[in-house]
Amino acid sequence: MEEFEDNPRKVKKYETKFKESWLINEKYKKWLVKIDEKKAKCSICNVNFTVKWDGEKALTTHLNSENHKKTTQNLQRNSLMTTFMTKRNSSDELKYGLWNKIEYFSIRRFCYGKKKVHCGRTKAEAIVKNILSPNSIELAIQDLKMVTAFQNGSYFSIAIDASNKGSQKMYPIVVQYFHIQKGIQNKLMDFYEDPDKTSLKIFENIENFIQQSNLDIELLSGFSADNASVNYGIRNSVYQKLLEKHPETKIIKANCNCHVIHNAARNSMKQLTYDVENLVLKVYAEFSNSAKRVKELQIFFEEFEIEYRKVLRHGPTRWLREEKCHQVIWMFVKNIYTTEMTDLSRKVTLPECFLYFIHHYMNILSEAILILETNSVTSVDLHNVMQCLKDKIENRLNDSFYGAKITKSISSLQENERVMFKKEANEMFSNFNLKNKTIEYDDAIKSVNLLGINNIEEDRLYDEVKNVQGVWAELSKMNLSSDLMWVELFKKNNFTELPKIIGKIFSIPVSNAFVERVFSLMGNLWPDERNRLSEEMVKSELCVKLNYNMNCQEFLYFLKNPEQEKLLKCATNNLIGLSPGLLSFKGGNPTYHTT
Repeated sequence: MEEFEDNPRKVKKYETKFKESWLINEKYKKWLVKIDEKKAKCSICNVNFTVKWDGEKALTTHLNSENHKKTTQNLQRNSLMTTFMTKRNSSDELKYGLWNKIEYFSIRRFCYGKKKVHCGRTKAEAIVKNILSPNSIELAIQDLKMVTAFQNGSYFSIAIDASNKGSQKMYPIVVQYFHIQKGIQNKLMDFYEDPDKTSLKIFENIENFIQQSNLDIELLSGFSADNASVNYGIRNSVYQKLLEKHPETKIIKANCNCHVIHNAARNSMKQLTYDVENLVLKVYAEFSNSAKRVKELQIFFEEFEIEYRKVLRHGPTRWLREEKCHQVIWMFVKNIYTTEMTDLSRKVTLPECFLYFIHHYMNILSEAILILETNSVTSVDLHNVMQCLKDKIENRLNDSFYGAKITKSISSLQENERVMFKKEANEMFSNFNLKNKTIEYDDAIKSVNLLGINNIEEDRLYDEVKNVQGVWAELSKMNLSSDLMWVELFKKNNFTELPKIIGKIFSIPVSNAFVERVFSLMGNLWPDERNRLSEEMVKSELCVKLNYNMNCQEFLYFLKNPEQEKLLKCATNNLIGLSPGLLSFKGGNPTYHTT
């Protein structure tokens, strides 16, 4: 027995070679790589293992391992950097590296394989400021000057506004125009600082931009800004100065309808005895500086199982900011109401009724403003949006409907309070003054006269309108925005007269929302931490961000275009500046630089 234990029987192992059939097996082909006859590799985990003894079992063991499963899941969630790049091409590496610098400005060096693209802060700043930003403006000007079979240039409108950055007053100049292949386009053309906010100075800056960009003033279709008197006053405003300087041009007064709704709401609230705006300001003052009071407010929210939100400061010039500011107050009062008054046993006070009513009223107006702020709403949609808002308010006035909460709780008020509330609410409604239809030939002629378009051949226009009527029902089913519907129509038809009318109509903005987005983006790009950032660099970053409107891969294809070879030559130049003949808009003045 002892002899048997000292000499156990040996189990013979058989060696296995790598089988080519494993490479086409559905379970293994996505990750299996052959090294030699005895070894294999997982391309996902980057792990080598032997198949000499276990054969296919070694593949199955690795496939079911926790490390392989976890690595595969991570790979599915995250795309590799190499999917955005073209291999073994230094020119393509540079193209991607440039755009990578714009989106991720803190990256100091972009590497690919053994080759490296070095782009420090100084070089990246020079590329953005002297090459990409001027090019983005130059492309917009080329669109505006585009010569077509029916017109030399595109109709455009100018939008302007002002915002403070500390002690600086910043002004963007934005143009809107209709591109026959892309639809409505909004481009940032300039962004400058000027302490002089008089109408004369603003007018002079607009005139300088038009002259230096060499744009045809006869194609200026509208002027858009907020409704301040400096912009639209009847005597000494920017709009009046434009009309006086160019009496032969039909410049339309494109007021910001978001500001119109805001001003109408603000003025109508003056009819109420209870000042809700004052309540919002007092609540903010109560919780703005005291950490102890904020903590107590958080405890109240926890007791009612409501997510805590910071109390916002109400700005009287912001679009319906009051509706957002009293969200905290509304959430708290609403929860008390639903908790303690399920059987209407608790009487609601008159101030609470006003608070419920204002919340209901503000929601209606806020919905309309959100629609007007979207890029898909155009001047041809404006009437429907405003008419829908007007109908909602008139329906509530006629039916004496002040919101579901008021309907349930108004009976708990005393008779004199109930009469007072209905009277003031009705006065508030009364003081608010403010795509399915196919195109007709009479509508087209009215548009021509209203817009002041002179070079229209009416006989040809009639034929084009009739052609549109035949396909309009089909276009309406495509669920496109108004401008893109016309883009599709112009692709399939060789029209010459309708593009003139449509181009001018769609060049007129319905709000100043794009300019407000510029200010919002400025706040993100120019925080207090970036205090060394110059105004010119802020302008350059804004122009690149807004005017190109491409992701990394789209920008790579854009640079591959032979027409953009000049940009690459500038970027690869060791000198900080421009190559010969490249257009620059430094300081708002387009000039050609030579090296």
